[in-house]
Formats: sequence, C-alpha cells, structure tokens
Amino acid sequence: MTSLDHAASPEAPPAAAAASVPDTDAAPRRARGLTWIVIGLTSLICALFVLLHFHQRQAIREIAISVEGMRLARIELAHALDAAQYGDDSTYRRDQALDLAHQAVAGLAVTLSRLPDNDPADDAGLPDDIERLSDQIEAWRSATVDDFGARARLRAAFHRVEQRADHIDERARAHVRQLDAEQASQFRAAAVFALLLLLGIGAIARSSARAQRESERALINSRRLFETLARISPVGIYRTNAFGNEVYANERCRDIRGLPPGEAGRGLDEHVHPDDRERVRARWRNAVEDMRGFHDEYRLLHPDGSEVWVLNQAVPEVSADRTVLGYVGTLTDITARKRAELLAHGQRAVLELIASGQPVDQALDALLASIEELDPELICLVTRHGPDRDSAPVALARRVAAEPLLALQASALAARTQVQDEGAGRDARLRARNTPVFLALGAENGEPALPAGSLWYLALADDSRPLGSFAVFRRAATPPGAAQLNVIETAAHTAAICLQRHRDEAALRSSEQRFRQLAQSLPQLVWSGRPDGRCDFLGRQWAEFTGQPTESLLGFEWFDRIHPDDRPMLRATWEAAHPTEGLHTELRLRRHDGSYRWFDVRALPLLDDGGRVLRWFGTGTDVTESRALRDALHRANTRLELKVAERTAELSLAKEAAEASNRLKSEFLASMSHELRTPLHAILGFTDMLLRGLPGPLNPAQTRQLGNVHTSARHLLSLINDLLDVARVESGKTQLSIAPLDAGAIVADAVEVLRPTASSKGLDLQLALPAKPAQVLADRRALTQIVINLLGNAIKFTDSGWVRIEVALAAGQTVIAVADSGCGIAPEDQARLFQAFTQAEPGRHHSQGGTGLGLYLCRRLADEQGGSIALDSAVGHGSRFTLRLPTPAEGLAA
Repeated sequence: MTSLDHAASPEAPPAAAAASVPDTDAAPRRARGLTWIVIGLTSLICALFVLLHFHQRQAIREIAISVEGMRLARIELAHALDAAQYGDDSTYRRDQALDLAHQAVAGLAVTLSRLPDNDPADDAGLPDDIERLSDQIEAWRSATVDDFGARARLRAAFHRVEQRADHIDERARAHVRQLDAEQASQFRAAAVFALLLLLGIGAIARSSARAQRESERALINSRRLFETLARISPVGIYRTNAFGNEVYANERCRDIRGLPPGEAGRGLDEHVHPDDRERVRARWRNAVEDMRGFHDEYRLLHPDGSEVWVLNQAVPEVSADRTVLGYVGTLTDITARKRAELLAHGQRAVLELIASGQPVDQALDALLASIEELDPELICLVTRHGPDRDSAPVALARRVAAEPLLALQASALAARTQVQDEGAGRDARLRARNTPVFLALGAENGEPALPAGSLWYLALADDSRPLGSFAVFRRAATPPGAAQLNVIETAAHTAAICLQRHRDEAALRSSEQRFRQLAQSLPQLVWSGRPDGRCDFLGRQWAEFTGQPTESLLGFEWFDRIHPDDRPMLRATWEAAHPTEGLHTELRLRRHDGSYRWFDVRALPLLDDGGRVLRWFGTGTDVTESRALRDALHRANTRLELKVAERTAELSLAKEAAEASNRLKSEFLASMSHELRTPLHAILGFTDMLLRGLPGPLNPAQTRQLGNVHTSARHLLSLINDLLDVARVESGKTQLSIAPLDAGAIVADAVEVLRPTASSKGLDLQLALPAKPAQVLADRRALTQIVINLLGNAIKFTDSGWVRIEVALAAGQTVIAVADSGCGIAPEDQARLFQAFTQAEPGRHHSQGGTGLGLYLCRRLADEQGGSIALDSAVGHGSRFTLRLPTPAEGLAA
C-alpha cells in the first residue's frame, strides 16, 4: 500500500460494523426487473393461448369433416335404397344397389365414430339403428321374391337412422358454433389482457423513471448534506479508497493535519510522527485484511514542528459482494485531552510522592520535570518559604540555575509593583499581589540561558499565609494560550499542595513536640497509638509505674500489663469505640511491685477529612482509692436497699391486714345496720300510731315526749342508712342501673321534698332549669341521693338568705350546682371535707350535728357513675357544690 496502512488498536472494538455502499439505483433496478417478469409472463400466456387456439381449430375441422362425411353417407344411402326399391326389377341391379346401401351404412357408422361424444344417449341409439338397417338390407337381399313387408321395415329403419342422424348433425353444428363463440371470447379476453399488460408495463416504466429521478435527487441531497455536515463538523472527515489513498477530506481534517487551505494530502500517514508511523501502518494493514474498523490514537507532526495528538476512527465501505471499496473515518484533535492526561499523570505521581512521605523538594522536582516534559518551552521556578518568618526562601528550578531566575523575577515584579503602587490603593495592591501576573521581558533583562520572553507569576498562599511562589518563563513574549495556561495553573495548584503539605508536616512535627512535652508533665499515664491499637508513644509515667523503659512497652507489649480478666472487655470496648465519641473504660494495670491498680482510661481519635482514624491519644488516671470509696458507698446503698425492701414488705402486710379489717368492718356495719333498722322501724311505727291517737287520746306532755322519741328515732334511722350506704360502697356491693334520665325532673322532685324544710327556716329555695330537658347518664336512686344530700346540707348549714340549685349543659356534660349564702368553708377544711366521718372545724356547725358521711357518699356515688363533685367556697361568702355527670349521645341529639 502507498498510504495509511494501519488497523484498529487493541482498545478498539474487536469487530467494527462495516459500512455497506448505498445502492442509489435500487428502485429503478427493481422496476426493470418487474417489467421483465411481466413480459415473460405475457409471452408464456400468449404461447398457451396460441396452442389452445390451434387445438380448437383442429377439433372444429375434424367435426366439420365428420359432419360432411355423414351427410355424404346419408345421401349415398338414400340413393342406394331408392335405386334398390324403385329401380330396375332385375335381381342384379337390386343387389348392386343394396351393396351400395350397405357400404353407405358402413361409412355412416365410421363417420359417426369420429364425432365427439357430447350426448351419450343419442350416440348409443344410432349404432343400433344402423345395425338394424344393415340387417334389414341383408334380409331384403336374401328374399327370393319381392317382400313388401321387408321393404317397409327397411324404409322404417332408414327413417329412424335419418332422424337420429339429423339430430346428431344439428348437435355437431351447434358444437362448432359454440367453439367459434369460445374462440371469439378468448380473442377478446386476450386483447383486453394484452391492453392491460401494456398499460402495466407503461406504469412500471413511468414508476421506474420517477424512482430513477427521485434516487438521483436523493443522491444529490445526500451529497449536499454530507458536504454541509463535513464543512461544519468539529472533527475531520475523510474518505479513502481500498489502498488507503485519500479520496476526500474536509477543511477540518486538513487543519488538524496542518495542511494549508486548499492543499490536499496524498495520504493520511504522510504527517504521522516517525515514532508512531510503523505501528499505525501495521494496524491499518490488519484492519484491511480482516475487514474490520480502525481505531487508534497517535501523534501528527505539523510542518512547523508542533505535535498534535489525534484520534482516528474509520469503518470500511463494503459492497454487496463483501468487497472493501474504501474507508470512511473521522479525525479528532485530542491534544488537549492528552495533555490533560499527561498532566494528571504527573500530578498523581507528585501527590503519591507527597503521600508516601518523600521530601517536598523531591516532589517539587518531579512536578517541574513532568511540566517541562509536557511542554519543553516552559521553564519553571518554585520558591518556598522557610518554617520561620526570618528564614530565607528556598528556590527550585531545572535546566537553568535558580539564582538568575530569582533575580530576573525580582526585578520584573519590582518594576510592576512600582507602577501599580503609583495609582492604586492599599486594598487594590493586596488583591493584585494574590492574582496571576504576566510580564513581557525585554532582551536587556534576559540572561544567557534565558533569552527575551515572558514571565507568568503567582504568589502561593493558604489562609492569607504565604507559602511560596510559582513562576514560568517562556521564550515567547505573547501571553500563554489556553492549553499552556491550563498546564501552568494546574502545576501552580499542585505546587501549592506540595508546599501546604510541607508546612502541615512541619506544624505536625511541632505539635507532636509540644504534645510530648505536655505528656511528660502530666501526672496521668499518657499514650498515643495507631488505629489498630499499636502504641507508638508512652509518657515517662509509664516507666515509673511499670519499672521498665517505655521503649519495651511500645507496640502491643503494653497489653501484657493489663489484668487477664480485663483483657476481653478492653478488646470489645476497642472494637465498639466510635470515632466521634472516643473510648472510655476502667481496667487494672500491674505495677512494678506486682500489685494491680485501677485506672480510668479515656481516649479520643484524630480524624482525617474523610472521618477515618489517623491516631489515638489517651490518658490513664489512677482511680484505685476513689473506686474503693465508690465500692464502699455501693455496699452501703445495697444494705439500705435491703432494709427498705424489708420495711416495704412489712408495710405491705400491714396494709393488707388493714384492708381486710376494713372489709370486715364494712361487712359488720352492713349486717348490724340491717339488725338495727328492724327495731327502729317498729319504734317509728308505734310512735306514729300513738301520735295519731289511734289507741286513744294523749295529753300534751305525752304528745311532746312521743314527738321527741319519733324525731330521735328518725335521726337514728338516717344515721343507720348512711352507715349502710358507706358499708355497701366500700365493700363494692353497690349496684347501679345507669340509664338516660331527665336531670331537671329529678332535681325538681328533690326541691319539692326539701322546700318545707327551707320554708321552716325562712330560706328562699331557688330552682333554675334549662329551656330544654337536660339528659344525664346516671342511676336514678344514686342521683336523687346526691342531690338531696347536697341540697339538704345547704339548707342545714344556711341560717338565713337563700339556697339555689341550677341544672345546665356544658362541654358534653350535665352540670348540677348547689349554692348557698351561708357562712362558707375555710380552705383548710375543704381538703378533708369529702373524707368519711369528717366535718368542718369543730364548733363552727356543731349545733347542726351529723356523721360526716353525706359528702363522702356523694363523691363515691359520683365516681361510680363516671362523674365528679367540686367545691368552691370562701368564708363569709357561701359555698357552691358542682356535680358533673356524662350526657348520653341521644340526649345531646334531642
């Protein structure tokens, strides 16, 4: 081959898809093929039609011959019979006539056999008639005398043959006419078919011509589109023949190869870098031989000496018979990507040197070497500040001594700073010193090793602290291009990382030194270790505690000083230690005298930016004495808890005994109340009869004494009823029938019952009911008892004024409030007013008496019904008791 002879690189796909050559003449070619197919079918149909026509004409001719022969035979037969019957009476003449008649009958039979068999019934009767006619002829011939009967029978047989022959003749002529009509129809169908074929061929030809024009138009449009895309494409597009010679290349392809505008190259390999040419040609040959696509990256050498990295991708053009016609491909300029890859590779190598702990000067030297290898035009200079403010900066450079570069840089920056300081403020000068600087250098400033060119300079700093500087000298006086500027900025960033790492390491070493000094001064055991627990530093207190040098305890040797029982716990605590929360535990360490001391061990990790542990720092504080005190306190607390538990058990038993005694008391009161009520009912009954005068009249003294007895008995019965209710409530035997009730009606009944009592004391008993019935969910007897007790207490303890009872609905509850204008209840008495057998302060209402069970029973009954009772009272301002009970849903709906 004479041109680009390379194939797909190993990185390319193993078998690229081949591009078949588009068949632009496909539609016309299909139309032409269809036309020839139609013509062939037409020829075949015409040939078949001709054969059918000749066959039909032959059949018509045979029928006509048979019909004519039958007509002649019939004529001869008629003449012969006439001659035999009406001719000369001589025997010889008659025999001759009969012979002719017999021959005519034979000829008629032969002719009949040649006709087509269209009517089998007629064909079957005529031969029989002919045979009978022949028999009659023979019978007449054998007669010695003239037999008129035989002559009549012969004439009858002849007539029958004539009739059948006429029918067959007519049928044969009709068949001939039918064949003629069929041939005429076939001729018409053939003409129509031929016309349609001609029209179809014309349409196909027209379609073929239109498809040919459209194909040519599509080809032209495709070429225009390809040329437009190739002209505006950002990548180079080319086409070669099967030998690799260039057939087409767009402007971008020529630009990438460095050719002047309008100049065409002979082959794509003429500008391949000499170091890559053989490899590229070998791969192209392999691609052509295997009919595979091509994919490779290599360098092009421009006429001006510059190098360009390109990505060449091509696929073969394959014809229908699998023959390679050429290649179509693209050429992409990947110089920027390659430079970035090389720059990233150099930057990664520098960062690996930094991460491995190599000196910063070695990492910076590797950085400068990678930059100068990437772009030999650049000469780099890096300066780094020393650890102290007064230390002189250290300069690094390659190929050229650093001192003349530093002097040239200083003079150029000084001139620039002087110009800027004349017209700028302090803030502007500070911003300018932290931005990149580009300066053109004249020949008078150049050194022998550094001719006139330009300087690109950037001060490197971190958090406003100077780290150093990065400068690039170029032989060109123009500013660097985008590609060079990217290389320079990336290198400056990497140099800043190197200098920052150098400063961080110096700061870390200083910090470690201060840590060691602090650790030596603390009384605790101080240590530091790696993430796996390997100890790398121990304070001097370890040597004093263990009696061994600290060097002998580094690594994992310190683990042997831990008490064997505490080692599993320490392992589990270490594994569970959280990087943000640290480690905290207590364990025992063996002292130099063999005794074990308790230590409180605390440790915190040093984390990197990713949250991973870099080191552990910890202390151990001797807590043996404080732990002994804590153990003693724990033992004292344990003894106290045991005593409290014993006392609690005793009190629990006492409480159970008291509750049992209370239950026995309640049961006793309940039974005794029933026993006491029976004689009281008898006393009340008899005194009532005596007071009514049923046994007889009483004097006033007797009436007064019996009234006192009756009053005392009723009071005693009330006391017994209260005791019975208390006993029933406390024993849990209260049976309530909770149902919706009309609270207003129950309150109104209670008011009517107690109104005489209020009137006897001169009190104004007031009743306030809502406009609508107030439904309440309660037990009728219990609610009536609560209302009577509250209203009775208000009347009982109010000497003058009024007593008011109200019924209302509030917040889904029925509220019954009893208020009075009495003397009120002191706050200290309110807290115990609802306790059993408890009244207000003795002497305040002593004249009224009572057991102190009424309010207790009211609260217990209200609780049993899901309600509550509250008191609001002040001394001198009366009291207000409020009963709240639930309201049924149906009551609210009503």
